[in-house]
Amino acid sequence: QSPPHAEIGQLATMLLSHSDRFVALGQFAAVFALALAVAGIGRRIGLVPRQAAFGALLVPFFPVVLVQSWTGFTDIVFAAFLVTACYFALGASQAELVPFGLAVGLALGTKFLGPLLLPIVALMVLVAQPARRLGWFALAGLAGGAFGGIWYVANGLRAKEALGGVDQSGFQDRSLS
Repeated sequence: QSPPHAEIGQLATMLLSHSDRFVALGQFAAVFALALAVAGIGRRIGLVPRQAAFGALLVPFFPVVLVQSWTGFTDIVFAAFLVTACYFALGASQAELVPFGLAVGLALGTKFLGPLLLPIVALMVLVAQPARRLGWFALAGLAGGAFGGIWYVANGLRAKEALGGVDQSGFQDRSLS
């Protein structure tokens, strides 16, 4: 079965509104989080506020973001978690390790692309952080990976593979057994 972290937000909107009218709210809100993370990364790499804001204002108008921001898909939510992890990977404060690990875990538990794209975040940490901080980032990333990887373990126990068989047939078993 697919990693559920983004779908938990969709479920909350359906339970609270008693309909599926607001199911895209999480994806829509993720556009703002994505733009904010892009602006933050721009500032951290040395852009002046005006340049960082310009880059952030472009993000909602990228065709894929514009088209998917009104849907119940989870691609923008995943992108927001991944770019947020990159933002915190550039940080200098010890306090930023907690949201870094959380963003890593949420990205890993949102889409199957998580294990494929998180090495880019690890590479960013290797390039941006001094050697004395790499151990702390490794611990935070492992903690986030343990949080986000629970679903892969559950799939492995239930379907005998981490992807739950989705990569082979596209069919997901919904039975309780």
